[in-house]
Amino acid sequence: MLSRLEVGLVTCEVLLGLLLKSPVLKSLVFEVDCHIPSKFDQELLNSATVPDCFLSTLQMVEFRNFDVRENELCLAKYVMENCLVLERMSFYIAGRLGNQKEIQELKDKLFCSKKGSKSLAIIEVSYI
Repeated sequence: MLSRLEVGLVTCEVLLGLLLKSPVLKSLVFEVDCHIPSKFDQELLNSATVPDCFLSTLQMVEFRNFDVRENELCLAKYVMENCLVLERMSFYIAGRLGNQKEIQELKDKLFCSKKGSKSLAIIEVSYI
């Protein structure tokens, strides 16, 4: 009955596999490996069963070393749209992306995304 999961570099497929086996997860901290553009990740997110923890328990998600690539943004939107009790999302941007314009573009894309949770109060974007 895992309530907190912190993993290093994982693929989207592995991450979703872990989430599907963690029905009472409350917090998730990870770095996803989306550096190689892949239609597979997009197809996986579009067809994936929503993990039970997204529907009832997951309150905090932290993306480490977020690279603001399309695949990573897709995963972030998937989390925002499907987590019904999410309260906080944190993005720690890779140091080489310390550009305010890119940070603002990320915020704009996230804020215009559909939110599954009515309790999502904090979206934090910081530099590593």
